[in-house]
Amino acid sequence: QNELDKRVKNYEMISYLVNNSIKILNNRFETLSKIYFEIIDENDKAIQRKLLNSMLSYVGSFNNEMLTFSEFLNYYLDSNDAELLKKANEKLLNEIKKLGSRLSYIAESLEDRKVKKNDIIMINEVIGNISFFKYGVNKELQKILFNQFNNTYK
Repeated sequence: QNELDKRVKNYEMISYLVNNSIKILNNRFETLSKIYFEIIDENDKAIQRKLLNSMLSYVGSFNNEMLTFSEFLNYYLDSNDAELLKKANEKLLNEIKKLGSRLSYIAESLEDRKVKKNDIIMINEVIGNISFFKYGVNKELQKILFNQFNNTYK
């Protein structure tokens, strides 16, 4: 019974972390998308630059948050689940970093101009990739939760 209680407590912690992580990941992506659409809709170049810098800052905190979440969750996972999550997260983190470097490039070249159509296409491409890999991370998190449930009540 003691062993089962330990496994249940561990599962409850993992369940909380996984569900919270899915919610946070989805919220972060939604905010990123909103900023992107604000950039597209804005005509004033100064406000566009401000939004672009805001997005760049947001991408940095999104990246750091994903790293922290991964490390924290891996502490509670068995090695197989931790490896699955690590692979899914690496793909997502690579795209987040790619967005950050592309945003930096665009921000440096803005000076006295508005965001160009090519800039928007570049940002859109990476945000689309982030969406795809976000789905992959969510899927892995759900698998992990299922695996942990099975391990808890075996």
